[in-house]
Amino acid sequence: YIEKTLLSVLAQDYPNIEIIVVDDCGGDNTVDIVRGIQSTHQRGNIIRLISHPHNIGTGAARNTGIDEAKGEYIFFLDGDDYIEKNTLSKLYSIITRTNDDLVVSSHRIVDEEGTELDKIIYSENQVRGEYAAAKWIQSCKQKFPPYLWNKIYKLSFLKENNIRATSHHRNEDPWFTFQAMFAAKSITFISDITLNYVMRPGSTIHQDLSEFYYRQYMEMYDSMSSLLDNKLKNGYDVPIEYFEYFGWRCFGHLNSVLHSTFSKKEKLVYYSHIKQLAKTNIKSKHFGLTYYKINYNLLYKCNSIIMYKLVNRIMSLLIKFRILKRP
Repeated sequence: YIEKTLLSVLAQDYPNIEIIVVDDCGGDNTVDIVRGIQSTHQRGNIIRLISHPHNIGTGAARNTGIDEAKGEYIFFLDGDDYIEKNTLSKLYSIITRTNDDLVVSSHRIVDEEGTELDKIIYSENQVRGEYAAAKWIQSCKQKFPPYLWNKIYKLSFLKENNIRATSHHRNEDPWFTFQAMFAAKSITFISDITLNYVMRPGSTIHQDLSEFYYRQYMEMYDSMSSLLDNKLKNGYDVPIEYFEYFGWRCFGHLNSVLHSTFSKKEKLVYYSHIKQLAKTNIKSKHFGLTYYKINYNLLYKCNSIIMYKLVNRIMSLLIKFRILKRP
């Protein structure tokens, strides 16, 4: 997959780029393919191949890219996706004109043959000021895209705000994005499709979910909860959209693990942990009588997984019959 990815970057109509390929010792022939393109392609000299000493996760690979980048802007691309020919020139022209912290563009979901399965189109908008991401959510009624890819970032913005991925994580996007949401004071969203996200059965995010995977999510939720809690303690009037982003990720994976084939003991560990996070976040004055407030309270008061699943089912029915509105 890396060949198609790399060739799509080398085909860009914007000339002044460096390509950083981070080898995280995945055990396949990626490095050989990259070196072959380096030596044979007419623009091969702009490729920098950096190898980790051993496999330490995609989060670490993102951080290596941030540390090694020499330009003013950075764009992340997974090794099995590919971009349109004018992606970088389009995003560069916008971010240099607007001086945004980041620019977010739309993407297409395709299968391995390139057949379109779906597409995610964002509303055209430009938001400025404190909590810019929340303003966009309020105006467009769309969730802030949780992926760190298909966005062009000002590199100084990431470094000055110490926005980094968790090194050993395989699904590093939500925590990275959550940090960027809080820190960004200027964001532009565009409806143009600039990236093709390849949906394939064997990719990391679609593999069977393991205890290790959920442990990573618990760490991520801890980090999100701590960030929210610290903001509140320091007197920040944090918009509810940030809590809802947290809740959206949190409850989605909680329901996944409760319906998984994990042992009862494993489920109880995860359930207990989420209960503690719920206890922290129901303190927010912003929640009022919202879906997440209700769900957090139910979660915290339920003494068993069976009870939680029952009340969660009741809530689903309330939403279905429009008695309760889900964000």
